[in-house]
Amino acid sequence: MTYRRQAEARAAQRQAEQQAIRFAELNKTKEQVEREQLEAEARKKRLREQSELIHSAGSNLKASRASQMMAGIEDINLLDD
Repeated sequence: MTYRRQAEARAAQRQAEQQAIRFAELNKTKEQVEREQLEAEARKKRLREQSELIHSAGSNLKASRASQMMAGIEDINLLDD
């Protein structure tokens, strides 16, 4: 019985929070909406740049390892001669 009441209270609290968020979204001014859109675009741009840097670093690391392997193979070939 108490478990059911607690679950209902949590559900009612969750519903009230969601409704408050929806009302806040509906009552935003045009300036607030535009500012949030600009912030979201800036965030996406930063994430894209970070992703490109990580990708580039990974590519450089792979190229570096490949060149080290090739140098090692050349050394082995020289030793066999």
